[in-house]
Amino acid sequence: MAVDPSKVNFLHIRALRAVVDHGSFSGAGKVLGYTTSAISQQISQLEKTLGVSLFERGPRSVTDTAAGEQMYELGAGLLGSLAEIADKMNTHSNGVLGRLRVTAAGSPPPS
Repeated sequence: MAVDPSKVNFLHIRALRAVVDHGSFSGAGKVLGYTTSAISQQISQLEKTLGVSLFERGPRSVTDTAAGEQMYELGAGLLGSLAEIADKMNTHSNGVLGRLRVTAAGSPPPS
């Protein structure tokens, strides 16, 4: 089964990175403002979309698989690119960056 890139949700990638960083679904939920169940659902949806298992689930812990580890690394680049896009567009929307055209017409005043 080929992965449809349009089905990969950056919110799911953010959840994956938080689970790895905090070692649990509940820790990820706390830092992202979601319930443990919501994080679990996001990870399950990402696994379904990718067709791979990203975590080995234990009774009180989760461990990333080789695919999960690779997705963690690849996700860093994607989220970094999204942050860069947001920063650059903020400079445009705040008027800090853009085009300025100045024109002048007429002749100088007599001396």
